[in-house]
Amino acid sequence: MKCSVAIYRLFVVAWVVVGPVSAWAAITWNGELSPSDPQAWTSDHYGLVGVTTDGTVAVNDGSVLLSGGAILGNAASAMGEASVTGVGARWDIDGDMIVGRFGDGKLAIQAGGVVSNRHSYVADFDGATGEVVVTGVGSEWAATTIRVGNEGSGFLMVEAAGRVTNVTSTVGYGGIGKATVTGFGSKWINSNTLVVGDNGSGTLTIAQGGLVSARFLRIDMAFDGTGFVNMSTGGMLAIRNTTSSNDTLSTFLNRVGGTKAIRFWDDAISNWSSITNATYGEDYTLESLTDGELAGYTLMTVGQLPPLAGDYNVDGIVDAADYSMWRDSFGAPAGTLANDVDGGEIGAAQYETWKANYGSAVASNARVANNALPEPSCGLLALGGALAIVTGRREANV
Repeated sequence: MKCSVAIYRLFVVAWVVVGPVSAWAAITWNGELSPSDPQAWTSDHYGLVGVTTDGTVAVNDGSVLLSGGAILGNAASAMGEASVTGVGARWDIDGDMIVGRFGDGKLAIQAGGVVSNRHSYVADFDGATGEVVVTGVGSEWAATTIRVGNEGSGFLMVEAAGRVTNVTSTVGYGGIGKATVTGFGSKWINSNTLVVGDNGSGTLTIAQGGLVSARFLRIDMAFDGTGFVNMSTGGMLAIRNTTSSNDTLSTFLNRVGGTKAIRFWDDAISNWSSITNATYGEDYTLESLTDGELAGYTLMTVGQLPPLAGDYNVDGIVDAADYSMWRDSFGAPAGTLANDVDGGEIGAAQYETWKANYGSAVASNARVANNALPEPSCGLLALGGALAIVTGRREANV
């Protein structure tokens, strides 16, 4: 059965049980944009959202927005917001992107949406604010360079298996930069250099199984105590390894420039503490990776990993085998499945958790996680969706 047929039948079931499902929207907008109709933009247009007053643009499932450059929040008086949502939704920018030039800018890349551009400035000038959130499996921001807090106040969030890839990046270039990478499968991949705190204030937080990698890492290059990398709860940091053997903490830190200010959450003092105060094997581990996307890198994992939601067979990876565990346990009482964060009778909630975390892996499976797993097959999604609908209908009738 072709995927389209299976999905069509699923929507027919949904229509019968829960009523009509709204059609996929295209590109929608509101407020002040330049040029005024984004559907007519091409790679020859520099697209502005929020020029002197507020503006928004939304790119939804299957739609593609083109521009030769982009600014969200151009003037100090303007807020510019953009969202790219759903599998197949893209914003292809053949040039630079500014999220908060003089004003306030927000960009959300979610549910499988993709944004690509060259150079990126999140909070470009002094007084500007910028925020980029990349969330959900398949959601990706691909750029050549990224500056979070160029001169203004910028924030980057990568969560729920979102992915950011670039050559070089800086958190706190001349302004205030903050970045957080959190959640299993969430990745920030720097193919060359990552700087946290250049001439500005920079903080990078890695937690809950999130992964950040860089060939070269520099922290607090002004040596003024305003640049930190904070790691906890299974946060992972990978740096290029110049040796063939496992690293010690000393050799790992020798490859970090600046103040080397990597910190872990120390429960003994309920505060951040230098990684040099940590105990190997208890507070952190180091592993030299030999295959996969990060072959030749050393992986530092700090803190204890939380349960991997959706990993029902407890093998460290959320994949089709976990779907089989859920299917075979459908309707069983609470506590039947391991790593069940939802509770209650096994049904739609556990399926949605499995789908949302599909492809995630714990630190010991980092090499597998760094090689993209295929999306859940159409058959699995169709069957799971149908079962979820049945569960929802049964609960509604209780």
